[in-house]
Amino acid sequence: MGEVTALPNQFENLIRLGKVALNQRRWPEAIAPLEAAYELQQTTVLNLLLVSVLVAAGDNRHALQLAFEKKAFYTNEPDLRLLYNALLIDNQHFIAANELWATVEATDVFEQQTKQKGQETLRTAEKAYQVAEKQTIKKRQERLYNLTTGDFQDQQQRLDEAELLPLADYLQGVLPILVNPYSHPFVKTTVLETLVRLRYSKAVTINWFEQVREVVPGELELMANRPILKLIQKTIQNILAQQDPIILEAALAECQMTFAYLYPFEETVIDNPEEWGQALIQQLGLSMFEPTVQISEKTIQWLKKLQELTEELVF
Repeated sequence: MGEVTALPNQFENLIRLGKVALNQRRWPEAIAPLEAAYELQQTTVLNLLLVSVLVAAGDNRHALQLAFEKKAFYTNEPDLRLLYNALLIDNQHFIAANELWATVEATDVFEQQTKQKGQETLRTAEKAYQVAEKQTIKKRQERLYNLTTGDFQDQQQRLDEAELLPLADYLQGVLPILVNPYSHPFVKTTVLETLVRLRYSKAVTINWFEQVREVVPGELELMANRPILKLIQKTIQNILAQQDPIILEAALAECQMTFAYLYPFEETVIDNPEEWGQALIQQLGLSMFEPTVQISEKTIQWLKKLQELTEELVF
């Protein structure tokens, strides 16, 4: 949100107005002053109050958008997870709801009970959706089956739509993408990272650069946490720390993109993260940079191949 200049006591007065309407169960009248107060101070307490009022007013879409701004607040508290779960379900974000419970480590009885209740609510909602929305499910799965017929933006949109499917239907739609030799590696990584967040415990088959491989997503780290990627990023940051921030940002973005194509088998390609980081900088064509390590022909050829994959994407 943009910066808003508050008048003296304006925040307190807006909260007071909102609570007066709230106590009288006049939800629409409570929303306006509370939203104005939230523009001034985006606190977690006010976020929860405003989300609760929006839910009472039946505006679950706006409530979820607002709760997402403080996602960690809702997902780290056992009692608030149920509220967040309900908002996800009401907005048909079934995959996000599954991810929520997949990441919860229930360490005590209360958390175990909360997790069980949340998962039961989710399963019931998914089953009801499967009965009521058979045609919608079929249409979205067909769009996934024909994923490669669209440009990159269209493919990303189809993957976003797929996350509105119940888990079983989502898996049925996306797993074939991983073995399709014509699916772009970036798209495959997008799917795979979702499976990692879901802690999917079964082995999946991936067609990776004309090699057929198997991996268990639940045993993988997310791409951002991979040690090799962190080492490459550190190399780039160390070398370009004194350069224009835009150059550093471009180099890190290039690093992220090329690494995404290789994940999760990057170790078979990247022998030396220092060399790889310097090769990426060299690829940007910076006249003032000379590598301090020898760039192997293997690295040069792989970067060329990955650059061609980037050029295939139509944003």
